Amino acid sequence: GREFTISNVVYETDTANSTSGYIQINTTGLGFPDADFDITNTAGSDIKVLFDPSTTVEAFFEGAENVYEDAPVNFASKKIVIRETGTAKQPNLDANAFSNFQRVFFQGAGEDPDTLTRLGLGAAGGDGGTEDTQWVDELDPPVKVTYDEINQRLQFTVDRTVLGTGTDSNFNSFTIYGKETATDTNNLGLVSKDDSPDTLIRGGEILSGESFVADGEEIQLNDKRFGITVEYNSDKKSFKIASGTTGEQIAAQGALGVTSAQKASNIQVGRYALDATGSVVDTTDFFSGDNNLLGVGLTKTEAEFTAGRGLAATSATAIGATATEPLNEVFRLSSANGENVFNVSVNGISGIITIPPGFYVGSTLAEALERKINQIMDPITGETVGGVTAQYNASTNNFEFTTGTTGDTSTIKVKGSSRLGLDDVPLGVGTIPKIFNLVQATNADGVALFVNAEGDVVETPPENMVDGYYPLYIDEGELTFDKTGKLINPKQDVHYEKQEEGFSIALDIDFGSSTQFAQPFSVLSVNQDGFTSGRLDGLEIDASGTIRANYTNGQNNPLGKIVVANFNNQNGLKQIGNATYVETAVSGTAQVGEAGAEGFGNILSGSLERSNVDITEELVNLITAQRNFQASAKAIETTTTLTQTIINIRG
Repeated sequence: GREFTISNVVYETDTANSTSGYIQINTTGLGFPDADFDITNTAGSDIKVLFDPSTTVEAFFEGAENVYEDAPVNFASKKIVIRETGTAKQPNLDANAFSNFQRVFFQGAGEDPDTLTRLGLGAAGGDGGTEDTQWVDELDPPVKVTYDEINQRLQFTVDRTVLGTGTDSNFNSFTIYGKETATDTNNLGLVSKDDSPDTLIRGGEILSGESFVADGEEIQLNDKRFGITVEYNSDKKSFKIASGTTGEQIAAQGALGVTSAQKASNIQVGRYALDATGSVVDTTDFFSGDNNLLGVGLTKTEAEFTAGRGLAATSATAIGATATEPLNEVFRLSSANGENVFNVSVNGISGIITIPPGFYVGSTLAEALERKINQIMDPITGETVGGVTAQYNASTNNFEFTTGTTGDTSTIKVKGSSRLGLDDVPLGVGTIPKIFNLVQATNADGVALFVNAEGDVVETPPENMVDGYYPLYIDEGELTFDKTGKLINPKQDVHYEKQEEGFSIALDIDFGSSTQFAQPFSVLSVNQDGFTSGRLDGLEIDASGTIRANYTNGQNNPLGKIVVANFNNQNGLKQIGNATYVETAVSGTAQVGEAGAEGFGNILSGSLERSNVDITEELVNLITAQRNFQASAKAIETTTTLTQTIINIRG
């Protein structure tokens, strides 16, 4: 039963058919003596040792390699494949090639005629193997297939050193499609031949198929359970299995918030009872046997069971906004601008799903989204999403997504097209109701305490104590509830008022909807009827002449309005300076009105008025300035000439 590593084989005469020699093996860790020793074969035939690995032949199990990279399983056929390699490959095989190959390769393998048959390598065409010429290297195929977990599609890459330009194949592009006669995309996301795109072979190019959903046999939804957790305690050497839900059995209206009957949270782990042959004794009794591995079963009395309590935990729900068009009518979902692409995250598992373009209504699109979402898988951990439901609400024209798991660790987020109301969907988070047990107050000696009519804490119960007696607290800031969670105090609104310089507030707070059952904090609604303090941030004037003040708190308040005047004869106005005019008898009296009204112009804020100066006067001034400049230039020229003459005389 031991395995030996052969280091060397030495013959006395290498060329003789029958010769003696020795085998050198590695005895490290085998407990053998360091000195040489002999092994006597008393079992029959001589021992044959194949010690020199072939450089021209190799063997492997067919299908032992994963069908695609990083696949969790393979599909090995358990058949041995023997093939020639390197320069030993034969371009053409005759009818005797396989039998010659067998005889040469297994020469001296043993005298047992069943040796090849046991290995599945009998005569070709019989009970043994078959011969074939394979043009694709199964161990290192030039076309690699991978699965994109995020986008749920197959991807293909080509080794350009095998099939690219400059090789024996000399291909410059490749394509992938389904059955040659197919006219549509198959269930693996591979398009038809007519629709298949060509991808260049340059090194690193990826051809991606369309996303697809596994549509094999599925367990019915009502048989599925989600959120179950299994933990192992290495100290106690025991398993802990939790249902992932909470809650006890409560009748309808038996507690606040329970409108229909609530089932108790439960989980059971067992095993069939087996007879001596390993057959199931009773297929209808799931818990009559023992599961020794998990430590549960009929005789495992040390196993502990903790029942669910309180209200049931809730699932995470993400509710989309109202769609921009009625989705209860047929509409087309296109691939333009990524309209059919959705980003989804469920319980921390994220993915991108693509819905095939086409015609839908809200309900059919919800079904397509649900199928795709439940196929999302974490590319690192392999954890998958399950139990998510997607529904279309025709009355509100929006989508709603709910997780299959419950509790505060359940989350869901969906982002899609604004047309579908999915561009800004709030994160959905599940909840676990908390339980608070009200107990009778006691003193240090364990004696029950009560409150008398004067409000003092006493040890003597009141004479006419009613069932369900509880203390009433009316201190400022405290609320009092009865045992059913109903608010007892305060009965009316609580008034709060504060007046300071530059600050005034008066509030009436209504606690009427408060209950004693604690929930994780969440804001149900916010109604704002005031603003924070702000500072003047600028002024603006609109076309009607209204002057508005902008403040840093976002407010925009009107301060006043600019009026405009009109005249019967605008050409009769008298100019008294630059752009200033006054009325005359010829222009008529001013008619005052609002900008933009009939007969009045608009006001353009921030615009620059066109020049209206006297062009003739300005032209005369320009000519005078030009002549003055010319005269000054002549004077400078004369002075320069005179100075140069004097310098020349001195020289």
